Amino acid sequence: MISKQARAFGPRLLFCAVLFCTGCVSNRPLPPFDTSAPGWSVRQGQALWRPDEDKPEIVGDVVLSTHPDAGTFVQFSKTVPILSARLAPSAWEFNAIAQQKVYSGRGSPPDRIAWLQALLVLEGAEAASRWTVARPSDKYLLLENSHTGERLELRLN
Repeated sequence: MISKQARAFGPRLLFCAVLFCTGCVSNRPLPPFDTSAPGWSVRQGQALWRPDEDKPEIVGDVVLSTHPDAGTFVQFSKTVPILSARLAPSAWEFNAIAQQKVYSGRGSPPDRIAWLQALLVLEGAEAASRWTVARPSDKYLLLENSHTGERLELRLN
């Protein structure tokens, strides 16, 4: 006969086993790429980024690389790289270099990351509804989020 204590422990053990087996599935980083390979188009410019309304604006250099099959990549730097973002045909990646954090996933990129939304717009897609977009030319892009105060302005050569 099984004691009450053992019967109460059984479901907990099963739950822990299922949790352990399924656990967290992390997305693998996108494969490396070489922007000097054929098919890549590289543009440079400046960016003005305000992460939210309580933070100061950061001015820096931006390099935008596009490839019809491999996707779009942007790197923002100020002497050293600060962040990078990449859209591939069915995946995305955001690298907060200063914080040593990499976020990636499959499908559409998250609405909250301005840099990924900017890449969508630069590829000709629509940004998420939380973003106001101004793009009077192919050399200028402005994204603003009125809820958070985040603002991203890109000027490409």
